[in-house]
Amino acid sequence: DKEAVRRQQLLSLDARLQDADELGFPDVELSDVNGQNKRLSMIKSKVVMVYFWNPGDAAQKMFNLDVMKNIYADYHQKGFEIYSIAATADKAAWASVVKNQNLGWVNVCDPLGTAVTLYNVPSLPYVYLIVDGTIVNVPSVKDGPSLRKYLSTVLSIDMAIEKCCSGFPRQHFSYVIDLDYLLLGYCRYELLQVE
Repeated sequence: DKEAVRRQQLLSLDARLQDADELGFPDVELSDVNGQNKRLSMIKSKVVMVYFWNPGDAAQKMFNLDVMKNIYADYHQKGFEIYSIAATADKAAWASVVKNQNLGWVNVCDPLGTAVTLYNVPSLPYVYLIVDGTIVNVPSVKDGPSLRKYLSTVLSIDMAIEKCCSGFPRQHFSYVIDLDYLLLGYCRYELLQVE
């Protein structure tokens, strides 16, 4: 009976929703050039750039080569990852661009426009930044140099905190760090006992 099937599906959906992890961003799962599904939530980097682009646009392909590959090479080991979503139905052309340009980050294709709709992408290219699992609004990031500046700041703060506070038992203390001093290379902090 159709009604019993519908109710069972609703119960199943409700159970999955109750067991789902809460995320600070809409999750997507799309196929890469090898046909393997890649879920955005599985990327565990400090900063994830969700990069919507059109592989048929020559300017966007040049941007990959001239800007994105260099930024990725400079910041990937410091905690930066790119989840690149090609907004195209032409999977063969997209895969060819990814392989020919040797793009080392996560590259997926959105032939049905599901992710584009979910993220309300107004035009291509378009970028969202996820920092520590939450989408952040960074209107100052408009091009390669501003992305570089932002990544340098966000990722250097983490490295400076690690360097500054190494040796302290993390499970017993919370750190209040003066970021102005930290960015200048000084370590000034207070330790607060956690009870």
